[in-house]
Amino acid sequence: MRKLMALAASVLVAGCLGNAPGHGGGGSGDGSGNGNNGSGGSGTPSEPTGCGKQTFQVAASKVSPNIMMTVDESGSMKDPIAGSNMSKWTALTGAVNDLLGKYSGSAQWGLSIFPHDAADSCSPGQVDIAVGPNTVQPILSKLATLTDQTIGGNTPTNDTLKAELGAAAGLADATKANYVLLMTDGEPNCGGDANSVKNTIAQLYAQATSVRTFVVGIGDGTSSDPQALNSWAEAGHTARTGATEYYQVNTVNDLQAAFSDIINGVASCTFALSMKPQDASLVVAYINGVAVPQDPANGTTYDAGTNSLEFHGMSCDQIKAGASSSLDVIYGCPSGPIARPAQGDVSE
Repeated sequence: MRKLMALAASVLVAGCLGNAPGHGGGGSGDGSGNGNNGSGGSGTPSEPTGCGKQTFQVAASKVSPNIMMTVDESGSMKDPIAGSNMSKWTALTGAVNDLLGKYSGSAQWGLSIFPHDAADSCSPGQVDIAVGPNTVQPILSKLATLTDQTIGGNTPTNDTLKAELGAAAGLADATKANYVLLMTDGEPNCGGDANSVKNTIAQLYAQATSVRTFVVGIGDGTSSDPQALNSWAEAGHTARTGATEYYQVNTVNDLQAAFSDIINGVASCTFALSMKPQDASLVVAYINGVAVPQDPANGTTYDAGTNSLEFHGMSCDQIKAGASSSLDVIYGCPSGPIARPAQGDVSE
């Protein structure tokens, strides 16, 4: 199955070809397969007489980003979060579970927890799970082993971020956007202050892959010094507009909203096509076999300059959420779009 942002989808290109036979394609053509670039076949045609189709590869213009979650498990995370009886740690891990459950296909994920050992209160976090494919379940399993009874220690934020410099964290792929998602509830210590954290975040961005850092401050411990976290967001090139440039979260709902906003800001809904359609008004996209209309609000729009198709609104949300297992784009005939082939019938 082809997943979001790494979609190896197929494009079926059909144009008005007069009554010339021989422009079959992919096993359901109406001729002998001698058409230009066609891969013909025999069988009942799925397009009107006089139209043919050709199969071409489509490539995603943006691939799924890499995101290293950097999570504070210091002793103060046992304190209750506002408006709830649960601890900040329970609220955070619950929100992370929701995030990965909803957006597992929107990114490649990694995990680093600090301090690394609650018994050694200043032990810096390590790369527990490097960013890569198929990491969601290992991340959830790791977090499930940590509870209010087992977490503790100080806040070695700076040394933890240093461990994510270089290739070990899985943030060295220059073909993808790379991010650190830093989640913490207090001021850094253990030999690192707010300024050293800012400098390390700047070093992450200075790498060849320009790793950006999102900053999520949890509870009053961070809101008491917003300028420090503002400077981190600025160094990480993720500063938001307004007085609070990072994500200050004080409730469970704040956490969920922050995560949703972040992932919606980094996941792409734009796909490059391998060749230009003869008539862009006839382009029809399908998500899981369901046609998506051309609509700038909740459907697709075509950009001739970049030869790309962008999904908007609800269709974009569906893609970002990883709810789509396949995406097909058909260039239709003048009398209407050709029938979408059966699932699995479109790859070359």
